Amino acid sequence: MDMTDVLKMMINSGAAEQVSKQTGISVTDAAEVMEDLLPALLMGMQGQAKNKDTQQGFLKALDDHGKQDTKDMSKFLRNVDTDDGAKIVNHLLAAKQQ
Repeated sequence: MDMTDVLKMMINSGAAEQVSKQTGISVTDAAEVMEDLLPALLMGMQGQAKNKDTQQGFLKALDDHGKQDTKDMSKFLRNVDTDDGAKIVNHLLAAKQQ
């Protein structure tokens, strides 16, 4: 499964609709943001995993969040902790957040 497949799966699961509802943007815009953001987040994850100083914390975060049920992506997104998500994005993207 490549990144395109993951994006299609997320968008077709109702994730774009849920993001649209939570943010007030159109479903099309939500899907576009998801398409733009996923590669940047994956690059940030690679950086965290390769860096000896951040590797342990990153692996712990993956373990902590890996237990969440994501089978129903729309339900998962309704219950997401946005404060924790902001912290994760800060770790992954740092100065590149904008």
